[in-house]
Parts: sequence; structure tokens; C-alpha cells
Amino acid sequence: MRRKEVALALFGFLVGAVALAGGADEDWELIEQLRALQASAERVIQKVPVTVDYAPAVGTGYQLELFPVADLACGITDHLPPTQGYLSEDAEMPLFGGQSEEAPQPFGTVEELMELVRTSVEPHSWESGTINATGWTLVVYNSPMVLKKIGAMLGMLREKAHVCVNVELQMIDVPVALHRELVVGRGAALSDEQTEGLHRAIAGGEASVVFAGRALGLMRQLFYVTHGAQYAVLSDADVEVAQTSRTSDPVIDALHTGGIVAVRASVGDDHSNLTLDLDARNASLELPIRSRETEENGIIDMPQIDQSGTRTNVTVPSGRWVVAGIGSANSQTIRVTLAKATVVEPKGGAR
Repeated sequence: MRRKEVALALFGFLVGAVALAGGADEDWELIEQLRALQASAERVIQKVPVTVDYAPAVGTGYQLELFPVADLACGITDHLPPTQGYLSEDAEMPLFGGQSEEAPQPFGTVEELMELVRTSVEPHSWESGTINATGWTLVVYNSPMVLKKIGAMLGMLREKAHVCVNVELQMIDVPVALHRELVVGRGAALSDEQTEGLHRAIAGGEASVVFAGRALGLMRQLFYVTHGAQYAVLSDADVEVAQTSRTSDPVIDALHTGGIVAVRASVGDDHSNLTLDLDARNASLELPIRSRETEENGIIDMPQIDQSGTRTNVTVPSGRWVVAGIGSANSQTIRVTLAKATVVEPKGGAR
């Protein structure tokens, strides 16, 4: 058994979702800022001397190498969509949503990454070689060939981890007859002819865009696009009793209406296909809001809310529109939610 002192690099990792607005130049500027944040966060922030114990395999030419994996094993921030319907004072996700308490790890923990290496890279070599986890680093003792393959595998994972996905969303009200002609079922990709037909219908006034938006996120990160409005409503009335009179103290809550589309995207090995997990929801409020009087001459609102939602998991080519959700706007109109995800390559071309 030998001991070797090494400098263990501890890395920080920072990711976030960047909402995009504007033309292509602004898009690239924001994308480069996001990647710059990643690069700066991955610099060494602390070096801690540690002692590594390993049993040398005589005559094998094995070497000891460290593989920092903090950027793969640290969690990313999921951006949770806001709550629709009633929002009380203690609502966890108000108008602009919130963040997940636990950060998802797209490639697992350090221990899970270690097991992935052991089972994927020359499994028989680990009968004499060793792999251990120390902090955010894999400590590997194996042949130069195996060490090279581990570096290549971790590099492939990093290419995926740092890929950005630009998601465009549209919610369109389409007449029933036109819907039968142009729109396929939920989860299906639109052909070029169907996409052009929808655009012509919008330009000609046959169909109307309820809202459109887009957002930028990392692979396997949850983010969302939303539009809507909030209404204050008198949801209840607490009775206040004095010596000679009774009155009501109104309880005011809020209603959140509109559309929300939450997205989590995974990118294929060649970056040409994406798997999208889409959660499309819509809430509409019947106006004017009806109300009634209480016995204490107070007023309580009785809003009528129509809520619908669909969840879809679909694999589509990068840049292709897909039907994320289908709902009814009214008896003559179908509300269709479309999504298009595009893999954003580094500026200057493909990888």
C-alpha cells in the first residue's frame, strides 16, 4: 500500500435559466454570458491537500490520475412554474414561480458517476485497477488507455451538460374546422406544410395568437414560459362582533389566470434530436366575477375558473414545431399550444 499526497481541486458550479427577448445578436450575447458564468464558476476556488491510499499493480504500468467532476455532479436549479387558480398569502409559488429546494443532478452524484465509469469503461480492468471518490473528484488508478477513455467519456458528458436549449412557445386559438385540417394530435410534430398553413391562418385573421414567448435553459433543467393576469377577489368574510353591531372583515385572495408551459429537454448524442417533457396548463376566468351578499351585508366573490392541462413527452428533431397541448377555448375554437426546441451550438458553428 502506498500513499501519495495530491492537491484536490474543489470546484463551484453555477447555472441558471436566461429569458430571451430580442433578435439573434442579443440571443448570442446572453448565451455567451451564460457560458462565461459556467466557465468562471468551474475555476478552482480552493485546494486541499489530501492523502490517497492505493495498492500499486507491479508491472502493469498503471498510473494515478484525478478527474474533477463537480461540474457534472453538482445540481442545477429547476425553475418551478407559478400556481394557477387561488393564491393565498402563504402560496409557495406566486406569480413568477419559484425554485426547487433540491437541485436535480442530471448525471447523478459523484458516487453514481464513479459507478457509471466502472461499468462503462473497460469493466474487467477494475479487477486490478481502482476508482474512488474524494470530494468532487474521482481518484483513478489504472492503465493509461483506461485513463484516456475515462477522460473522453467525461468530456462527452460535459458536452451534453453545457448544451443550451432554446424553447419557443405559442398558444393559438384555431377554429374547429381549421384545426381538423391543419393540426395533428397532441405530441406529434407539425410538417412544414402544416406550419405554413397555421402562419397563413394567423396572418389572415382566421387564427389568433393568445401569447408567444421563449426561454433558454440547460439540458435537463426545468424552466417555463407563462403569461397571465392576477385578480383580487373577496374570498371570505370574518365576522366582527361589537357590543351593539355585527360587521364583516373581508378576506382578500388572488386568482392567477393565463397559460403556463413548463419544459424539460434532453438532447440526443448527435444534437439533432431532443426529447421534450412538456406540461401545458391554461386557466381562464369568467368575467364579470359574480358575487353574493353575506348576512352581515358583506360581499363574497364567486369566480368561475376553467382550468385545463396536458402533459406530453415526445422526441422531435431540433427546430421542429410540436403540439404540446390541445384544449377548448370555446364551442367554436380550439386552443393549441405549440413548442419548438432548438439546440444552441457554440458561436461559430457546430461542436
